[in-house]
Amino acid sequence: MREVDRRSKHSRRVFLKGAVTAVPVAAVATSVAVSIEGAWADDASALSPATMKTLLKVARDIYPHDALGDSYYITAIKPWDGKAAKDASGAEGAIDTALKQATVVPLGVAERAREVAGIAEGLKAITNPNMKSDLTTALALAGAAITGALANVEINLESVKDAEFVEKTRKKAALLQG
Repeated sequence: MREVDRRSKHSRRVFLKGAVTAVPVAAVATSVAVSIEGAWADDASALSPATMKTLLKVARDIYPHDALGDSYYITAIKPWDGKAAKDASGAEGAIDTALKQATVVPLGVAERAREVAGIAEGLKAITNPNMKSDLTTALALAGAAITGALANVEINLESVKDAEFVEKTRKKAALLQG
């Protein structure tokens, strides 16, 4: 039977010689890996590199496959950058549409309040004189509703980009004001 020598065959001197050459190589390799690691996220057009890296982490959390490398997840999330770019261009149109709607609603309130004021004015001649204070209150409240609604219209028109819509709406508002 053969005897195995259990003493270490490595000396401290050999270890230190190897470490002196291995440490700089490991440091360079690690820094290169760190700088290349996030390079894929830098070419995103709509999303920031930090957002792309977060999406990668989220994709890994949702679909945890330890055997798959990041390249598969990167391939899966890269199309989202293009979708975000497309959504950003459509977002301004959506915002303008929402602002128009936010302008039309108070304009409609002002129109209805003008109708109420007209009704109250018409009732003055045919109602009991004891209702004069009620009609005066109705006219004052209708006037306040018109003033408040038209103030909202004007505030919203400042942000609308459609010049034709702005001009048309301002003309309607001027008619309601008088």
